[in-house]
Amino acid sequence: MNDIRRRDRKVFFKEAFTIPRLLVMLGIVGTVSLALQGSFNLAVIVCAKAMALAVLYSAYVASIPKRFHSPKFLYLWEAVRERHARFKKALRQLSKRGIADLKDLPVTVDAIVQELYLALRRADMIENEVTNSEGWLMLQPPAPGIVSHDRQAQELYRIADKNIAEYRQRFQAVMAGVERTEAQAAVMTTTLDTLRIKMLGYRLVGRDPDAPTHEFLAALTEARMQLDSIDKALSELELTPFPTTITVMPDADRAPTSEPPLPGQSEDENPLSSQNQ
Repeated sequence: MNDIRRRDRKVFFKEAFTIPRLLVMLGIVGTVSLALQGSFNLAVIVCAKAMALAVLYSAYVASIPKRFHSPKFLYLWEAVRERHARFKKALRQLSKRGIADLKDLPVTVDAIVQELYLALRRADMIENEVTNSEGWLMLQPPAPGIVSHDRQAQELYRIADKNIAEYRQRFQAVMAGVERTEAQAAVMTTTLDTLRIKMLGYRLVGRDPDAPTHEFLAALTEARMQLDSIDKALSELELTPFPTTITVMPDADRAPTSEPPLPGQSEDENPLSSQNQ
């Protein structure tokens, strides 16, 4: 825990003493000194103190994501923190509807999240130290055994192979805790997702948006029968005073003229010729 606090203070002071913030702080100090040398102006001093606090607060906020050495562990913690916030929101909505009064569950989850945060911080520090110490060897692992015709050289290479095996075993033992912490973060995020969706299911009980299929089809059938009956009733009504058919009568002044018969047709078979007769 002390190493985590030392890391947090180190990152905070590193952010507070950046060049832009130092220039702002020097300007604030100069303004306060001028106000004290001249006529005492309380408003100027209050504004200067407020600006100094704002600069320190901005340094504190900027230092929070930089507490982790590795972006991987920062991503894991951000995922857990986001799921934790969504879980608490879902829990409040569940309690607001009076569905369940869960008191022990949020306390337990909060404690687990806090412990997981400390575990991620320690795993991040361990991996950073291992990388600084053994990073070059991680990229280029120890050389395998070499066969020699000299018996003394063979014995020396055998001892070297034994040391390499021991090194790898100890290295895996050191990194095993880091890998388990990463796996715990994955389990925590998925567990919070499962709890949140379960609480959502409790809230939505009896509010299914879809109607039963048989009732839906029966309603559609009834509606279609009603539309068919309306169409039938409309077709039986006389909605217009005009007749539905029009008989075309020839003009009285225009007498029909005879036309020559078609090829292959006799004059008796021409209807216009018969009318003229």
